Amino acid sequence: MKYKYSTWALFAAMTLQSTPAFSTDLTINFNGQFLVPTCNFSVNGGNSTNIGTYPNTSFNTNTSTPTVQIPLVATGCLLGINTIHLYFSGTADTSNNHLWSVNSGSAVRGVAIELLYNGQSTQIWPNSSINWNGVDPTQLTNTFNMWAHFYKTTGAVTAGSINVPITINFTYN
Repeated sequence: MKYKYSTWALFAAMTLQSTPAFSTDLTINFNGQFLVPTCNFSVNGGNSTNIGTYPNTSFNTNTSTPTVQIPLVATGCLLGINTIHLYFSGTADTSNNHLWSVNSGSAVRGVAIELLYNGQSTQIWPNSSINWNGVDPTQLTNTFNMWAHFYKTTGAVTAGSINVPITINFTYN
């Protein structure tokens, strides 16, 4: 009986050792992406803002209209952005190159736009750059506050509607 058991054990051990080993390959594809950091930008939910309607005679006693806050909102900022560089381009007023000229097709004369930031203490001049520091991409929105108002330049202010296009170019870090 002892002989049968050891023969059977020897046979099982040899069978296990002689069992062919099967192999399989696995290829793993690693994927990723590198993106240029960016945000989406808007003012007042779009790309225009109205800074008010005033009688042209208001400039008989005032040099400017009340300032209007213009929140520039950044959404969807990708991780890695903490500073946004803003370059403002547009046409400077001919009587004061720190103000923004009304469009040349307008009949309005004697007024320009003053654009401010930093709590209304610093002008944003035509064709100038500023830095928006402290952007936090983990927040749904980041807001850069600007203010604008009409500013009397020279002569009497004439009546009419104006449009002042200002382009902002955004670069990051």
